[in-house]
Amino acid sequence: MGIWPRLFTVAFLAWLSAATPEQARSQLLQHVGTIVNADTRAPIEADAYAYPSRSQPLGAPDCPIFDKQLHLQRSLPASGTFAFLIESQIPTYVAVYCQNGYAYRIEDLNENRTNRSPVQPAPVAMLPLRQAGLRGVDSSVMRRAIDRLLDLASRDLKYFSGADKDSFTTALKDLPTDDRTVIDALLKRSGVSGGRGGGVH
Repeated sequence: MGIWPRLFTVAFLAWLSAATPEQARSQLLQHVGTIVNADTRAPIEADAYAYPSRSQPLGAPDCPIFDKQLHLQRSLPASGTFAFLIESQIPTYVAVYCQNGYAYRIEDLNENRTNRSPVQPAPVAMLPLRQAGLRGVDSSVMRRAIDRLLDLASRDLKYFSGADKDSFTTALKDLPTDDRTVIDALLKRSGVSGGRGGGVH
């Protein structure tokens, strides 16, 4: 090896040794999410905040604020999508979602160990509030939102069961009795046609 390749190698190794710890500390992990109206399931524009914890809450009744904000994003109005960028040394984060005319939402445990892992829940559903001057959520809106959520769960469970009945039955045995009761009720939910399972290949 000539002198120049040797010098380049030495310089590169010196840079790598010095730069790697700093790069590791500053590495950002991305998490993409979608925010929708819980009633209509249409995408909405909203603020998405990330915090390391719920420590030192500040007085903000319409949108809770906590100490050491990690990231703030505004979801796109046409698609409801947004992306958090969180430093890799933070294992979990608290997500807060706020928008005028909607009940704010807090999700406490969000994983930050794998790059591009999706934000949960997927999508993030926010309940629209009553018209100006009235507090809370209209009961008819709440009922429709609950029905939609139950229908989605019922469809997925019926698909899982149809894909491999034996495996599905075995998996249920590992669940607590209360969970099995809920799943049984969702499987029997009327008016919901689950996706057809593809079977085992």
